[in-house]
Amino acid sequence: MKGFIKTGLSAMCAGILLLSSCSNAADNNGEQTVTHTEPSAEIVAEPQKDEIITGFDSYYFNKVFYASEVIDENFKGLDTEPHKVNYGNIPANFKLDLHSNIVTQACLCPYNDGIVYYLKDDNSIHHFDGEKDSVLFEGLASWLQIYDDKLYYVLDLKVYCYDFESKQSEMIYDKSEADEMYLTDEGIFIVTYTFSNYVHIPSVILYKWDGETVETDAPPTHKYGDYTLKVNVDEDNRYQGLAFFSEDGSECIPFVNPSFGNAWYIIIDDYCYLLEYSYMKQIIRVDLRTGKALTVVPDNYEEPQGSPFEYNFVYTDGRISDYIIFNDEIYITYATLLFRYDEEKDKLIPYKNLYSNDEKTEKENDERQAKWLLENPDKEPWEWREGAQVKLSPFLFSDGNYLYQYAYKYPIAKENNYFHILYRVEFLENDEKRDFKFTMIE
Repeated sequence: MKGFIKTGLSAMCAGILLLSSCSNAADNNGEQTVTHTEPSAEIVAEPQKDEIITGFDSYYFNKVFYASEVIDENFKGLDTEPHKVNYGNIPANFKLDLHSNIVTQACLCPYNDGIVYYLKDDNSIHHFDGEKDSVLFEGLASWLQIYDDKLYYVLDLKVYCYDFESKQSEMIYDKSEADEMYLTDEGIFIVTYTFSNYVHIPSVILYKWDGETVETDAPPTHKYGDYTLKVNVDEDNRYQGLAFFSEDGSECIPFVNPSFGNAWYIIIDDYCYLLEYSYMKQIIRVDLRTGKALTVVPDNYEEPQGSPFEYNFVYTDGRISDYIIFNDEIYITYATLLFRYDEEKDKLIPYKNLYSNDEKTEKENDERQAKWLLENPDKEPWEWREGAQVKLSPFLFSDGNYLYQYAYKYPIAKENNYFHILYRVEFLENDEKRDFKFTMIE
């Protein structure tokens, strides 16, 4: 492949998806087949034109939903084989704006021979070759992806291309706002969202490699085999959850119940992962071959040995901060701690925190604490832990071999300084799978 990251990931679907109606599906005899469920909430206001009617209220956005409530009880999997798609980045790195923070939006992209491109706090894209870090070009860029030895990215909602040979960037598309971008052999899929009563509706443009631009019903990241996951509405535009629609329109298979709100989705291999974005109380994983589902709830963790929560676990409101699929396992950040989901135990396993795993960071913390105390003579030493430190942020990425996690550096000195240091996370081989070490990228 021309500079693509080679993975076994089949497809990814992020965000509330394309709009369709089961009531428009036809069977093989041309007869209309209605398979949608009835809305679960009473509609109390007249909708605006083209507005999706949901009836959601604060109750739905402040509770934990379990798979048994979310997934349609009749969903037993899909009889199809997933299409292999080669993307310009690892699909697990494709994430949306969960925290109104650009760093969540595919701001790290691996390349050949251990090279990583990533966004740093100096508002520049950096190049890391496994040993040395250097600035590639300036710009608060996101959705980093590589094709044909060129780096593509989104800046100010426009699509740009950086040529490694000429070391120059050029804008290649600005006709619509690029809320998302996905590169495949077909070209660049550019997704723009509109928002209707808690539901995101995308429009999709395919910018082909020969320069032709066409509208398309969905990017490949929204597909699984011969099916596309879309928002399902009835004849009156009432929200009916999500459903898988066959390519010829003959099948509509309800998937997510209408009581489950606006969510982000990702399909990796044969699994769909769902994260409700408003309160992020749970992750649901569904096996698309069988329909079997499980729920990962952030406060269902195994009590740690010792006290790794002592310094880092100081803030929690029951919400998942970020998640990633790595080596076929679910990793989440909850507050500022890293967890791995153990399916056999049905619990999250906590990892030790940054302070006990990085001597260099410990030394830096000590030096910065001394400086901070000199600058704040009215403060006590213990208060420094709250006021100025290096602390892991929630944001997770992968190059296929390692996890990467950004770290905040407090106090934040300038506007838009969401993060400062990128760490590579290396897990140590042991039976407990509890220990890891950090390597600072600098």
